[in-house]
Amino acid sequence: MAQNDDGQTVYVVRMNIPGVAAIEYGLRNNRIAVGYSEAPGLIEIASDQYAIREAIKDEYGWNNPQAGQKARHLRLFLDKMNKGDLALVPDGSEIHLASVAGPPTESRSDGVGYYRDVKWLNKYPRAGLPSDVQNRLKYTWGTCREVKDILELVLAIEAGNIRTDKTFQESLREHLANEALERLLKGNMNEKHFESFLRTLFEHRFSATGSGRSGASDKGADVVLELPQPEPLPTLRVAIQAKYHIPEVGPEAVDQILKGMEHEAAHLGLVVTTGEFSEKAFEKASDESASIVLVDGEMLARMIIDFP
Repeated sequence: MAQNDDGQTVYVVRMNIPGVAAIEYGLRNNRIAVGYSEAPGLIEIASDQYAIREAIKDEYGWNNPQAGQKARHLRLFLDKMNKGDLALVPDGSEIHLASVAGPPTESRSDGVGYYRDVKWLNKYPRAGLPSDVQNRLKYTWGTCREVKDILELVLAIEAGNIRTDKTFQESLREHLANEALERLLKGNMNEKHFESFLRTLFEHRFSATGSGRSGASDKGADVVLELPQPEPLPTLRVAIQAKYHIPEVGPEAVDQILKGMEHEAAHLGLVVTTGEFSEKAFEKASDESASIVLVDGEMLARMIIDFP
């Protein structure tokens, strides 16, 4: 079984018990449960999948393949599941998450054959879960199945490190932004291509008029644009310093764009990078009275996918 360093693993448990409102029963009693109330004594033979198969085959009249598949699932629930493991319990459009708190117990009352005590942790909208988790739930059938490939995702969801209230549009936008950033870093582009790309992007994104131009980098600006403003405001002149494929941009870039703004008589200065900015760069930009905006790779990628 796939486990983390603490020996913890995760299962999908489908509480489909004939004649029982299983989810309500489970939430009310802090349990996850399975049926098979007409097959007593399975805990005593839980480690023997063949014995489970024979017990339920005779009781329910299944053939060997049918009983064998169900026996594999029952063995996981009765024998392999441990205290501290996680259980994903589907409930229509919602998914409940529980932490296993106790050993298997035989019930045979009200259709419930066997249960385990749990601590219910949370519930999530199915549509808000990461696509890998949604797909795993969709294509995992049976009473109890280990889902080893999504353990880390489930742990991250439980820790609150992954949002589960995103709309499809938000998730798609995030995915496209990540793809755009990946292409910026690994695409067929050099410094001059990056400057030209920024000129085109900003001209279209902000309806810039006049001639955006590059080649003034020795004066501190790689691109200069003019953005029309509503009357009677004057045209806004913008100087851009481009920093391509630099993992972390420092405060010297702020000095450069200040120089460019002065040379170009610009009202606004932008430093745009495919990487990130150091804390000192942010401090330098905030200390200046001039209008300076720092655009990192993530912000740039979001601007790209919003390209009109």
